[in-house]
Amino acid sequence: MINYDFKSELLEDVFEVKTSPLLPIYIIDFKVVAHFINGFYDIAEEVAQGDEQLLRKIIKAMWAYRLNRGPDMLEPFDYVAIIADDYKGFVGDNASVNGKGYWRHIEAHKLKMQ
Repeated sequence: MINYDFKSELLEDVFEVKTSPLLPIYIIDFKVVAHFINGFYDIAEEVAQGDEQLLRKIIKAMWAYRLNRGPDMLEPFDYVAIIADDYKGFVGDNASVNGKGYWRHIEAHKLKMQ
């Protein structure tokens, strides 16, 4: 059984998952998966040979595989999946060249990993 708790924070909404029994949480970065699938688009288009419906089915299957499989380097296991999507916004002049970026730019800057 999964319970969801939503808490409103000053700068963001926080989503907490409570599971019973406790399962590992697998966080999926939406943009990383989209970039991965986009890299295979030309191949999928070639396989579909102009059939738009088949192309859509192939792309949907690629999404289903990436979202439901879990980490590729591990044997399949039970987990709770959370899909996260970054918003590119103002991170400050010290964390980016043009002042815009993602949370990882701020963290990399803190660690002096520009």
